[in-house]
Amino acid sequence: MKIKTRPEKNTPKTSKNIQLLIEEAYHIFDYQLNGRLSVCTPCCVSAERMQELLQTPVSELSACAIYDYLDAVHYDESGYEIKHFLPRILELLAEDATIRHSTELILDKCHFERSSWRQAELDFMKRFSAEFIRYVLTNFNQSQGDDAMNYILMFDLAGLPIEHLLEIWENELSSSPIALKHLEVMMYYYIDSEGYYSNAFSENPSFNNQVRNWVISPKLARIVLPIIEKEYFENQNLTEEARYYLDLLYGKLERNLQ
Repeated sequence: MKIKTRPEKNTPKTSKNIQLLIEEAYHIFDYQLNGRLSVCTPCCVSAERMQELLQTPVSELSACAIYDYLDAVHYDESGYEIKHFLPRILELLAEDATIRHSTELILDKCHFERSSWRQAELDFMKRFSAEFIRYVLTNFNQSQGDDAMNYILMFDLAGLPIEHLLEIWENELSSSPIALKHLEVMMYYYIDSEGYYSNAFSENPSFNNQVRNWVISPKLARIVLPIIEKEYFENQNLTEEARYYLDLLYGKLERNLQ
């Protein structure tokens, strides 16, 4: 099992659309703290950090302050505190700032499955997750940071549905070599010979089964196999290493049609 860590150098994952969504987030999630935070103190959050979190405008909070807040034990059952910080969390996520020790856990305190979230807020998060994953699959160099499935797992651990994210991945495969590379990485490191997904942070059987059903589906095979075949025949500069990983991917997906 491979455990991904945060990249040493920041590699921002942002676009005009993502920037506009972050601006929108500051309007949608305009919640106030009323002078208190329901987190563990002083063990998790120091008195100085608490004052920073309470008194600093949310858009100006440092990555270190958000890290300490997200890493702390939370006692807030209403969910309003995380709503206050969410725009800045999404902004720092797009900047690839270190705000959790692992990518998959960045949004795990949100609990979007709870009834405290309004439908408009959930609709926004669906749009944000879609735009973010689309950017990762088409613009982000995987070798410089986390792969697409880490981010999809991040959204799942946040309590969001991920079916639309897998559909975006399918749609981008035919036009984005980076999307294909992300699939290679996932299939090589996280998918076993039976198609089961394994990640140190994925303890949700429903998510794991959803990913397995996707990777063993004939639909995915019919999308990807012709792309690999085209790469074999048309790319004269294909290296032995690249061919090796394509061969592995082809072999796994070919079984989906048997």
